[in-house]
Amino acid sequence: MVSRKGKVLAIEDCEVDATILERNLARMAEFAVEFLHCDNADDVLGWLSDPTIDLVFLDYHLGASDGLAVLRSIRDGGDERPIIVLTGQGDEYVAARCIRAGADEYIVKGDVDPGTLARVIVSAEEENRRARTRRALRGEVDQLARENEKLRAMALFDELTGLATRRSFRERLRQEILRARRQGTRLSLLMLDLDHFKVINDEFGHATGDCALARAGSILRETLRRSDLAARFGGDELCALLPEADAADALRLAERARCALAEPHLVAADGRGIALTCSVGVAVLEGEPDDDASLLARADAALYEAKRTGRDRVAFQPLPEQ
Repeated sequence: MVSRKGKVLAIEDCEVDATILERNLARMAEFAVEFLHCDNADDVLGWLSDPTIDLVFLDYHLGASDGLAVLRSIRDGGDERPIIVLTGQGDEYVAARCIRAGADEYIVKGDVDPGTLARVIVSAEEENRRARTRRALRGEVDQLARENEKLRAMALFDELTGLATRRSFRERLRQEILRARRQGTRLSLLMLDLDHFKVINDEFGHATGDCALARAGSILRETLRRSDLAARFGGDELCALLPEADAADALRLAERARCALAEPHLVAADGRGIALTCSVGVAVLEGEPDDDASLLARADAALYEAKRTGRDRVAFQPLPEQ
């Protein structure tokens, strides 16, 4: 309920209607309020900057302005005070428009008297409390949804590189192997490892190492096709799944990523340039003997071969002869 020392603001461009409202409020024994009058829609937000105003009466028509447009602007600004719309007519259409626009109640000007005002004010304040509760609950639900989405994103995507996580990659790999077998299509896999990554971390710091990984992830995304999936497999090891790509396609994409990563040099915090290179292993799905584990193992073996033979190169690991 409006407190005895509260304030009521009437947003009403008709002086007569504002006076009638003020007089009837003054006749209400249970209320001892200060009556404020705003007769111009352009001045509304200025008046509402007063936090001691407890209750607002708003005319449905404000001369050339639309009272409901004013009401929406008040609500859009985050103002949650009880608002009662003053109307010159009392049909259900008007009432529905008022409530949809954010009003808590409405009163027909011809019905303004102390008893009706008391009932409408009580109803408005009760509805306002319910609306605040609903908004708070919606806010909690929305916050929970955002947190769940964040957890889902954390499960699917690596925060540093923006690539898929190892877990989501393995699931997609199994699906693509089944699809390739069912449809008789090709499938290739890349394993990429930054060369001398431990030296970069030790000499330039982990922040520079993180920059190197983030850059590698960005370059891998830009190099691959839309149908491909890149992931951070662990540490400084990245991988890419290439549906419908044969060995020649995979080797070409791997070489493109290797060259893109090497130019230009990564710049450390102290201004020193770092020659960033990578080694890449390539494996191709080759029939029924392959599963996700064996395909990953062959790509990893190819990666090891690229490192063993000098780094900064691409190596291919075919299926061993049976």
